[in-house]
Amino acid sequence: MRIRSAFLLALAVPLRLLAQEPTGNGAQATAPEWSVSVGAMAFAFPSYPGSDEYRVVPFPLVDARFRDRVYLGPSSTGIGFALGAYPIQSSRWRIAVELGGQDSRPADRADALAGMEDRDLVATAGVSLSYRSGPFEGIVAVSQGLNDGAGLIQTTRVVYYRPVGKVILGAAAGAALANGKQMRREFGITDAEAARRQALADAGDGRLEPGDAQPYSPDGGLRHLGLGASLIYPFASRWSLVGLAGMEWLADEAANSPLVRQREQFAGGVGVGYRF
Repeated sequence: MRIRSAFLLALAVPLRLLAQEPTGNGAQATAPEWSVSVGAMAFAFPSYPGSDEYRVVPFPLVDARFRDRVYLGPSSTGIGFALGAYPIQSSRWRIAVELGGQDSRPADRADALAGMEDRDLVATAGVSLSYRSGPFEGIVAVSQGLNDGAGLIQTTRVVYYRPVGKVILGAAAGAALANGKQMRREFGITDAEAARRQALADAGDGRLEPGDAQPYSPDGGLRHLGLGASLIYPFASRWSLVGLAGMEWLADEAANSPLVRQREQFAGGVGVGYRF
């Protein structure tokens, strides 16, 4: 499953902290070889980028790390989940390389997709550079789709996290750029798709609105701006409640697509996590 950057960018760092053993009173602790946290969340988010229809799905929370060098969990690129490694890192800098994935988009997922081709699951390769200073972390990342005509997305994010008593609060802001190939895959309408949509509209299909049957071929550029917030509350020695909320604002090149029903995209979820 692919949940886009603003909806996970405030969760990645707190989940990484949740997987760590607490040091207690500032004491220095030896990092274990493995740090693992798992959980589940009920998550509500748009049926596709730009949709005004929403899905509520069970969403896994996973963050597993080996010697803080190899990880499985929230993608460092801010898009979905990934398996990755840190080939270069210091106390402040990290470079991550990873393999991840993007969700499919079947045409029957929402009314506004009537007449569109299905979009398949996509494998991705990503790399990111992060810099941490106190409670702030800045991340610049690139994710390249490897199949199904997927293109490139570049994300820039600033994440803030702070323990307040037992609670870990997270907040983040970010922006995403996409090349023309990626924008056309997500927001474009080919001539063949437009013809099918026009035939449906002519037949009185109520799922389509006036103007929905026009071809659309967006250029690359700014895809969206995003904000996110998260909260992790430990209520037992290894159990925690997790909350997450996010918002994306689609830029003009994306929002002008006939597929887009709502420019502002919201998501949120609540769940529980367990640290091994």
